[in-house]
Amino acid sequence: MHSYGNGTSLPTKQSNWSQIEKGLMKLQLSLVKEAVDGTIHCKPGAAEALVQEIYTLMTNRRISSVQEGALDFTDLSYQEQLPIVARATASKAIKNNLRLSEEIADPNITATQQKIQNIIHRHVERRKDERIRHPKRFGVKPTLGEQAVRLPPTSVQNHTDLHTQTSHTGNPVALGTESTLVQSGDIRHWELDTPSLLS
Repeated sequence: MHSYGNGTSLPTKQSNWSQIEKGLMKLQLSLVKEAVDGTIHCKPGAAEALVQEIYTLMTNRRISSVQEGALDFTDLSYQEQLPIVARATASKAIKNNLRLSEEIADPNITATQQKIQNIIHRHVERRKDERIRHPKRFGVKPTLGEQAVRLPPTSVQNHTDLHTQTSHTGNPVALGTESTLVQSGDIRHWELDTPSLLS
């Protein structure tokens, strides 16, 4: 215990946690790396997940209420509690979910850019879900395809019924032109006599 550093700086935290991990390795125990890193970087929910993990290792019992499933140290649960107006913008989501200490600990620019892209992608997906759940709030108008009336396909029994039916319903086949119904496989289409159309 005498070798632990009192302090809140990133190097002090990393040094203390490396000593804790070395001590646990002697006991053949290991902690979840994401929970330790989340605790070092003060991520929301990381300390609770770490305490649960330590309790599970020491007592061989499971806690079902604190942290279930994959470790998620984002502010998603907090954002879901807020009204739509008060939720974070993309820049605020980056600020909330990416700590400066993470950038200092891992100065790799590509890794940092990837983290930022993941945060923005989650934010955009969350906004899409909000638009689907609250279309009036965002003024979402239905697309032309959504507005179109969908009619069930009609079953045609013979060629003459089809010709009379399509002539009355506005088929592009003009009245008085020669046309034949051609069926190839499952596809039915009209073959027009083009010279009679031109004359």
